[in-house]
Amino acid sequence: MTPAAKEWGITLLRLWIGFLILHTGAGSAERAFASVQGLPSLFDAWKGSAAALIGHLVILVQLLGGAGILLGIAVRLCSFFTALAFAYLVWKAGGLRPGALMADPVKTTLLAASVSFLLTGPGMLNLGRIFQKRR
Repeated sequence: MTPAAKEWGITLLRLWIGFLILHTGAGSAERAFASVQGLPSLFDAWKGSAAALIGHLVILVQLLGGAGILLGIAVRLCSFFTALAFAYLVWKAGGLRPGALMADPVKTTLLAASVSFLLTGPGMLNLGRIFQKRR
């Protein structure tokens, strides 16, 4: 397999996983913010519970991280934060018991994909190349 074929394989996977992370974040945001009526009620929700603040931060990471991975902008940084967010969600769903990774296989898959992008980078077709300095 040529290096270009490997890069295109990573690119296709990055595009699909970035879309899935963004879609997951959008669905979570729709459910979480359905009852929120404006910014003051959001701040009231954060005052009472650290879990609400963490939940909203995880949603924000999913939205911004998914968009960054999909577009290929700061892929390793976005992958780091999305991996942390999905690790938290997987831990929250299953704890430290045996078989906890299978408590939510979709989030576990997105966690594994985020870690793989952290290790491999964006592949081809990424907007991050536009912002890189020419050597």
